Amino acid sequence: MFNPGRSDEVRTLKANARKVKAGDIVRLAVGGGGGFGDVSQRSRDEITYDIVNRFITEDFAKTHYGY
Repeated sequence: MFNPGRSDEVRTLKANARKVKAGDIVRLAVGGGGGFGDVSQRSRDEITYDIVNRFITEDFAKTHYGY
């Protein structure tokens, strides 16, 4: 994403040939890994931490962790 939140915001694919100008802001967000361990062993505090820090949504936590 180029210039997030600005009137000239542009969303692009990860690989592109867009030129960056002075003053542009580039934001690259990529998915994380598959995680580690049995999801049923996650503590409520760990799940809450992930929700608060926007790693997962509350809906995701309800669906996958029974949160």
